[in-house]
Amino acid sequence: MDHLRIVNDQVTGVIASLCAGKVPPGVDSTAAVKPSGQVDVNTIAVFEKTCADFEKAAAAQSNLKTTLTYSFSWSMISRMICLS
Repeated sequence: MDHLRIVNDQVTGVIASLCAGKVPPGVDSTAAVKPSGQVDVNTIAVFEKTCADFEKAAAAQSNLKTTLTYSFSWSMISRMICLS
């Protein structure tokens, strides 16, 4: 769940950047989304918040289609985000 929290947070930022016409700097890596190991019951609440933030970020965009792309380590998410 901590891994998904990290991914949700990063993808939320990428959505906002791409829809604003900006490609985020760098390239994501699997190492950047490794769970922290500091997981406890609070991780559930934080995960739920990242899900809500992700949904709000996507809903706030008038158009999720962009010709911009961002290099993800996770090709499935890359295809989902970088609709062209």
